[in-house]
Amino acid sequence: MLVAAAFANIGDAQKIAQALGRYGLRAMPTVSGAQVLRQSASVTLVVCGPHLADMTVRRLRQLLPPSTPILLIAAGEMSLPGVELLPCGITKSQLAACVLRRTDQREATVARAKRVLVRNGCADEAQAHRLLQTRAMNTGTTLLRAALQVLKESHSILP
Repeated sequence: MLVAAAFANIGDAQKIAQALGRYGLRAMPTVSGAQVLRQSASVTLVVCGPHLADMTVRRLRQLLPPSTPILLIAAGEMSLPGVELLPCGITKSQLAACVLRRTDQREATVARAKRVLVRNGCADEAQAHRLLQTRAMNTGTTLLRAALQVLKESHSILP
């Protein structure tokens, strides 16, 4: 799991990345959307400000896969689909809790899909994970989307 801390000011990005690191989260400080996009296969979640060195959060949302959540730290009201607004005064512990909550949902979904594959006799846990990874690569989607598809298919075949 990798969190991108993307802010126009590298100092802000480093502070956020260090704060998340104290809570056991691996975070990459960055100032540009291009850097986030280059790492998009590894990035689980993005924490950012409204403007980066090369683009706005709106543009970043358009370019990232829809399954990659964005947590925007900004003042005021801003409504963007697929972007959760966090207040500027959020504490480090509140931010870490929010990131953990969002990433735990993803991890829980992948774990459920692996259990379905194991229960259906397709594989053991390690093989199930590889099957999900292969499916994601073959379909050009994320691991989360592959897991959601497995869960959707398992519901359609249940009596």
